[in-house]
Amino acid sequence: MKVFEEAERNQVTFRSFSVVEELGGKSELPVVGDEAWVLWDDLASRMAVDRDGVPVLYHLPKFLLESDVDKYNAPCIEVGKNLKNNKEDEDKSTFVISAGEISGCIEFSHAETQENGPPTVSSSLDDGIEPLKSLVDETDFLSQRINSMIFFINQIFYDGLERLREIINKCSDTQELAEEDPILMEGRTIAFNQKTPLRFEDGDFAYGWTALVSLGTFTEGGYVKIPRLGLRVRFLPGDVLIFRGTLLEHEMEPWSGGQKICLKHFTKENLWNYANIEL
Repeated sequence: MKVFEEAERNQVTFRSFSVVEELGGKSELPVVGDEAWVLWDDLASRMAVDRDGVPVLYHLPKFLLESDVDKYNAPCIEVGKNLKNNKEDEDKSTFVISAGEISGCIEFSHAETQENGPPTVSSSLDDGIEPLKSLVDETDFLSQRINSMIFFINQIFYDGLERLREIINKCSDTQELAEEDPILMEGRTIAFNQKTPLRFEDGDFAYGWTALVSLGTFTEGGYVKIPRLGLRVRFLPGDVLIFRGTLLEHEMEPWSGGQKICLKHFTKENLWNYANIEL
């Protein structure tokens, strides 16, 4: 992908951060003054690496065309109108209520497992998969592109996802949606008008990646802040951010100018433990 070639040419090293050290136990966050934040707010694709040259983040502004954003907005909005919020653990105060816009968070995952047991139908699908089929169909090409990005970023992780998908597909309880949906990461959430508080993606696979796709109609703000790197990146509709969400605490800033939608893709640690897949 040309966009990754550009990102590699614009590689930035963050010498205060180490993946190896973080995997050994999250260290204290540095105090970053307002004037010290590194700001990525132009249209250049960039990648961040740690002090050892290990990739930790890819920022791909305008990865999607405006026509693509419009195409993906429609099924997301339809899902938001027809399904109830099912992320009960989300702080209700983080959702911005605005007239004519949707607020809330909906998760739909191919599978989940409790205490490393066999995969079962995700509780996020209690309302059935029919309301989600249109979204899966409409975002088919986007899902394939995300798969390709993961392959480019970390082929070993990609191979592990393929093995995990084979296991999920063999479980009768989880076949229906998984077999129709090309995305390899089994987890997906759609957040509507959410100002995500500072957090790690706890529960996700520690050695994996999180892929965020910015959709909606908003025109200003919505930056993603990553204190561990002292980094702020633009995250307007069409932008994509792929990063190590379990290691890099992050939050989203306020926005204005319309509906905000964030499509997040992830994979859960307990499924990898069950599958006994090591990278």
